[in-house]
Amino acid sequence: MIELKERVRDALAGICEEVIYGYPADPAGRERVLWRESANRCHARADGAEYLAELNYTLEIFSPSAEGAAALTDAADGRMRDAGFRREAAAEQFEGEIGLCHVTARYRALADGDGNIYQ
Repeated sequence: MIELKERVRDALAGICEEVIYGYPADPAGRERVLWRESANRCHARADGAEYLAELNYTLEIFSPSAEGAAALTDAADGRMRDAGFRREAAAEQFEGEIGLCHVTARYRALADGDGNIYQ
């Protein structure tokens, strides 16, 4: 199965203190970026094998302030774009129970097994 998790991990590395694949064990109120592969669909086959995959990666960005969330989202967006991904959607909300601003952003890529991205 084609996937680009390593490329996403490398793109987001060091963007803030906590960059986590999946979900954290605690919903602590601090700045962090959570990411996951949210869809992986075979787009095309050649010679009986998967040739192109449509991949979606979702980022969940948390910050104590709206300004911090916006800055972190802009930084993540630039890194994902530079890695070849296209933003499909983004939405902001406030998580009252944990006191954090939260941005969900979804990115898409059409990729082959060699990691080449086609848009």
